[in-house]
Amino acid sequence: MPASAHAQNSSASSADIALPAVSIPERVHRRRGVLLWQARGASDCTFDGATHLLTAGHALWIPSGVHHSLDVHADSVVLPMLFVAKPSPGTLRTATWIAVDREMRAAILALLQVQNSIIQPEADLERRMLRMLHERTVPATGLPMPTSDCAYAIADELRRGPADNRPLAEIVAAHHISTRTVERAFVTETGMTLQEWRIRRRLEVAAAQLRDDDGVSAIASSVGYRSASAFRRAFKRHYGVSPIEYGRRFRVPSWGPPPPPMPRDTTSR
Repeated sequence: MPASAHAQNSSASSADIALPAVSIPERVHRRRGVLLWQARGASDCTFDGATHLLTAGHALWIPSGVHHSLDVHADSVVLPMLFVAKPSPGTLRTATWIAVDREMRAAILALLQVQNSIIQPEADLERRMLRMLHERTVPATGLPMPTSDCAYAIADELRRGPADNRPLAEIVAAHHISTRTVERAFVTETGMTLQEWRIRRRLEVAAAQLRDDDGVSAIASSVGYRSASAFRRAFKRHYGVSPIEYGRRFRVPSWGPPPPPMPRDTTSR
């Protein structure tokens, strides 16, 4: 086959498998918790009156009884798992973000096998998974977006351009809105000041990049920090670990070779 024809076929194949966005209306599971694993791309999950971004390499635990809806972005994959088993008392009582490391990824794939096939290993995978979820909780991967038009426009610009180093007053002025109005809206609608929201956005983008690369200086620059040391301090203050430690612990490819097999769990069902 000529190279040009092969390239055309490759392009056509890529276009054919593009995944459209999809919206799941509000629902609630009365007796089961649900884990949403973002295997690729991102999704917006709405619960408790706010919309949160779920990014690849993470999962979101939704306890039973919590009303929620889901908007899956284009070219994204999210896999839900329902749990009959209950978490240990005092754990996972609210919506909780989970960092999916290699061991967690293997456990998720094993549980999906159990829930969707006749392959049923003799292990209580649900309870084992719940213990693992509790050990891997992390700060939310997505910021709540403000709801008023003026504040949303500012937040959307900052979300799309975390490296923008213009003073916030200049960014706000470009939208012909008063800084005081925007600040009031951010505090009321997100619980954060505009500056706090901007910092959180930069750090969550950096966290996503760290799962693929240890180049701290380059990542710091890409999210608007002029100093790698300032970035390290801000990152550790928010996530509790250094950027390099975070990257090493949570680096998980969304797609790639299968993870190593899980050790056998001899716990009886």
